[in-house]
Amino acid sequence: MVGEGVFTAGVVRDLARLHGVEMPITEAVCSILAGATPREKLDELMSRPPKEEVE
Repeated sequence: MVGEGVFTAGVVRDLARLHGVEMPITEAVCSILAGATPREKLDELMSRPPKEEVE
């Protein structure tokens, strides 16, 4: 079985950080790949305050 994006998730996260782009789902995926529980990350994502997509 192949996990699509396992090897590129960290690269995407690092590029987003470098360019000041907030990517909470990518951050959560990287945390899960590093051992965090999906439930914990889902709760964090769902508790984020809503905001406009374009600022």
